[in-house]
Amino acid sequence: MAARAKLITGDDAVVAVDLTLNGAAYVVDPAAVVKAALIDAAHTQLLTSVATIASTDTGNDWPAGRVGVPFAGSETATLAAGLYKIEIEVTVGSVKKTWHAELGVARGLIS
Repeated sequence: MAARAKLITGDDAVVAVDLTLNGAAYVVDPAAVVKAALIDAAHTQLLTSVATIASTDTGNDWPAGRVGVPFAGSETATLAAGLYKIEIEVTVGSVKKTWHAELGVARGLIS
């Protein structure tokens, strides 16, 4: 990712993550099972439920390696401001690949 993705606590959002492998966009197979969740920066704790993402979901461009990861405001409302990771798992048949992308979280102050 060129710039770190950002999320405001309590917002419903879809964060786009561009997957690469060996310096090139990773083309996500249409038959792939794609799952994603928010984890802590130290890779020790799962912080949101695991989302199963379909190729037709908002924010996706699987041929270009882009996966839109959905976050429910109810799951991010209590996060502290800081740096987290998005963990994305792509499974095709018996082959699983995992990516991590940084996510900056800021507190929403209006509501």
